[in-house]
Amino acid sequence: MEMKRFLAPLALLSSGCALWFIVQGQGLGESALFWSLVTALVAGIALLGQRTPESSWLGQAPLSGMGLLVAILGVALASAHPMEWDWTKNRVESLAPETIALLESLEEDVEATLFFLEMGMGRTEAESLFEKASRFSPHLKWRMVNPRREPLLTNELGAREGTILLQSKGRTSRMNAIDEEALSNALLGLRGSRRIACFSRGHGEPPLHGDEGLGISRYLLQEKGIGTADVDLFKRPEVGCDVLILVGPTGVFQAPELETLSTLMNEIGLVILFEPGMGERYPLLDWLEGNGLMTSIWPVLDPLSQEMGFHPFQVLALSDALGKHPITSGIAENLVLSVVAVVGADENWESTPLVLSGDWTWEETDLEADEAQFDEGERNGPLPLALAAVEGDKRVVLVGDHDFVTDQVMEAIPSSGDLFLGMVRWSIGKGEIVALPPRDRGLAPLSLKAGDVRRLGFLYAGAILLLLGHGLGTHIARRRR
Repeated sequence: MEMKRFLAPLALLSSGCALWFIVQGQGLGESALFWSLVTALVAGIALLGQRTPESSWLGQAPLSGMGLLVAILGVALASAHPMEWDWTKNRVESLAPETIALLESLEEDVEATLFFLEMGMGRTEAESLFEKASRFSPHLKWRMVNPRREPLLTNELGAREGTILLQSKGRTSRMNAIDEEALSNALLGLRGSRRIACFSRGHGEPPLHGDEGLGISRYLLQEKGIGTADVDLFKRPEVGCDVLILVGPTGVFQAPELETLSTLMNEIGLVILFEPGMGERYPLLDWLEGNGLMTSIWPVLDPLSQEMGFHPFQVLALSDALGKHPITSGIAENLVLSVVAVVGADENWESTPLVLSGDWTWEETDLEADEAQFDEGERNGPLPLALAAVEGDKRVVLVGDHDFVTDQVMEAIPSSGDLFLGMVRWSIGKGEIVALPPRDRGLAPLSLKAGDVRRLGFLYAGAILLLLGHGLGTHIARRRR
């Protein structure tokens, strides 16, 4: 009888060991069924010849043993067949429908090589991304390579720690970030569908480097899998542009250049970032107005910015004043636009304001006054400072400021980069995807991954063990009385 008294605790101990090995991913955890059978066998031996009232602790052992068995089998199944439940508001932990459609359309095998150390930064995120992606396409294969253990392969492929390469039939594409947008663009790159953003040059546009340069803007595009190129508008660009970006063009456009602009407007998206001429007209304004697009020559004045210590011509655009549009989706921070003009489009365009100035702002037309004040005839806020316009297949983004894409502002106000990326993505628009708009997490995100399910199973089994231990302690205390 004394030995039988310890057989039930032994069964509990064996069950706990089984759960521990499963959660830790040890080899013994793979034979969870074996541990379950051992538990049931030991519990059965403990009950043989034991005549106790049904209300005693051992009288409840069969039911408790079955509960433990179910818990162990559940955890074992979760380990062998991991599943995910995404209960977040907008399914932010799941792949977007666009990504899934791209994966399901794969017709050729794609091999992804992920170069990460055992405990390297980004390894967990990369594994999770490719585990999700591989479920939607049997053609996507991936492997993890430790660059320190396989230096020859790493050097041969020109990789380093954190590099992710996709290869298919002799073609190679590189992921520039660990997210599904980068994966989608890398897959498109294997198809030869990589998008190109072209920048005009030769009309007073900012340089590539320096505080007033566009280095960060170009880097952001390349990081999202969008190539960049400079083009000469005197002839049709030889590179296959998907969007043309004009940043602060103040110089004269010759007739051949304007003809190229008109041709490209009918074929690809345009992103035109202007700034007010402080009372003077820039040469490109006539071409814009001829196409039903307008930008003012006067700056918008913001007295609130002046009260906050900024220049009065630096307009504070609050996040809740952004227009409802895919370009501004997910931008939750305020913006600052310096020396910005009002923009507009005629009735032939279907236009949406992207950025609005505050109610307290106005368009200042008297730049010689000693003290700026709102005068009769001046337009007051809210005023459209940026818009997205569509006419048939034409897509144009027009902004009354270009400083927000320069390196100095990008470093100080990160949301400027989000706005610029949104503009380029939307302008490319047609054809295959190049971007996945941010999805709001909502107030109470909950996502259960395979590891979470195993931990919940362990917690559930632990609760059962705790209850059984409490019952055992109560039983022993009563026997001693």
